[in-house]
Amino acid sequence: MGNISDILKQFDDLKSRRVNWDNIWQRVHDLNWPQSGNFNIETSPGESRIREIYDVTGAAALEKFGAVLESLLTPRNQRFHSLIPTDENLLKDKSVVEYFERVNNKLFLSRQRPRSGFYDQAFESHKSLGAYGNQCMHIIPSKDRLGTSYRYTHTGAVWIATDDRGVVDTTYYRWKMTAKAAMQRWGELAPESAVKAIEGNDPFRMLEFVHLVRPRALIRDVLGPESMAFESFEISLEDKSFIPSRNPVTGSLMESGGFKTHPYLYSRFSTNPSEEYGRGPSMFVLGANESLQRMEKTNLLYGEHAVAPPLLAQNMDLMSDGESRLDLRSAAVNPGWLDAQGNPRVKAMQNGYNLQVSDVLMGKKQDAINDAHFITLFQILVQSPEMTATEALIRAQEKGQLIAPMVGRQESEFIGPLIEREISIHTDLGLLPDPPPALVEAKGEYKVEYTGSSSRIQREEEVQGIRTTFVDMLSIAETDPTAVEVLNGPEAVRFIARARNVPAHLVRSPEEFDAIMQAQQAQAKEEQALAAAPGMAKAAKDASQIDVENLGKVAAA
Repeated sequence: MGNISDILKQFDDLKSRRVNWDNIWQRVHDLNWPQSGNFNIETSPGESRIREIYDVTGAAALEKFGAVLESLLTPRNQRFHSLIPTDENLLKDKSVVEYFERVNNKLFLSRQRPRSGFYDQAFESHKSLGAYGNQCMHIIPSKDRLGTSYRYTHTGAVWIATDDRGVVDTTYYRWKMTAKAAMQRWGELAPESAVKAIEGNDPFRMLEFVHLVRPRALIRDVLGPESMAFESFEISLEDKSFIPSRNPVTGSLMESGGFKTHPYLYSRFSTNPSEEYGRGPSMFVLGANESLQRMEKTNLLYGEHAVAPPLLAQNMDLMSDGESRLDLRSAAVNPGWLDAQGNPRVKAMQNGYNLQVSDVLMGKKQDAINDAHFITLFQILVQSPEMTATEALIRAQEKGQLIAPMVGRQESEFIGPLIEREISIHTDLGLLPDPPPALVEAKGEYKVEYTGSSSRIQREEEVQGIRTTFVDMLSIAETDPTAVEVLNGPEAVRFIARARNVPAHLVRSPEEFDAIMQAQQAQAKEEQALAAAPGMAKAAKDASQIDVENLGKVAAA
């Protein structure tokens, strides 16, 4: 159970501890992603948010970073993970392998449902990771209860706390919505502030709420939320009160609900050992981006001065005389503006600004920003199309090695918990097939194999190792035929199939393979017997003729 005063005090403590982060993130927001949510300022709907952006390198790099992360982690046209049993012995049981394949297919089909919002919300999350070093995805059952629903949650609206291992296990999510929306969400359980606003004919009054999810201190062995690993509190900040929920088992009202798995998936790009929040690429090059904006602003001013430079005149009163004002319009005639020697009485000011030097300095800043967001790394293959296939493979492997730490962290903090949350929801909704007996006996434990671009690049190196070893083996077998017995060909093919994410139903199980081998051996013996049959018949005929002749000789004697 929770105490509202203690919870709100803890929330205030978390907010005060994050002030420095909010200041940095607001600056990144202004220069890299102005259309995202704010952190420490309020803006009106429709207000211009690009006033500080003169050079778009940082904003463009962030968009490309989001696309890079999508291709590495959640590609729209590929299967980026598969499920396999933890017990490797069960990999030989085709019913178990095909069961996990069906579950895996179900997860992807659920993400691809038009109203799930997975891929567009994941892209926003990837950009948040690049900009602020933190991302949060909220996952709940869909309204039609046929799958899952996803929503990117702005970093500025989520406060976190971690456990003793540094894993995020507590989230405070703060949001606003109208009194009308609050009544639609909670109905008769809506807070008093929403009820009063509706009764006062003010349905669009904005109200503020907080959703706290944290580990449950005491898990009870009962049906309902109290048996779940995480407890959930929804709070009206205006009323400073809990919004009650109804126990789905008993129907009684409770101040808290519960979740089996955490509904807010929070991951970080890179963390300091003494910090809970992450830092992202846009934060790493924030100084370079700020310098770049100042340089571009200066270049724009120089360009304006070059086209319409300030004018210099010897007489300070010369330009103030309305009758003698210089006409700067195209093809205008300005009589009297030359002296007796034909020299102009007004000259354009030359400030000596060197645009080429500025361009060189700006280019270095732009390169640093693109490097930080992995843009340069992913342009290597495009910029060198003349390389051989071997060179391309080596470059791809190097690229995989460079991005492996970042991808590995997201697989651990984002993709892994995502799959766990989805399986929990689908199980509760009764959308998954029944597991085979062998898996039930093994308690249904599974692990995730990541098959995204980064993982495939790394596994391709192992595949190439197998292929080159077989080539060498065949070469050695020309002088020593026993060499072919060293490697297990069928198991090598199975390994390559798993590495390249070949569907399980296309790969024969060891039992099926053995049955085929036995059938082929039996057929070969039968064919050998048939091939030998004519010779055996002729031999039998010859033998019978010899016997007849011998019997004739005996009878004559």
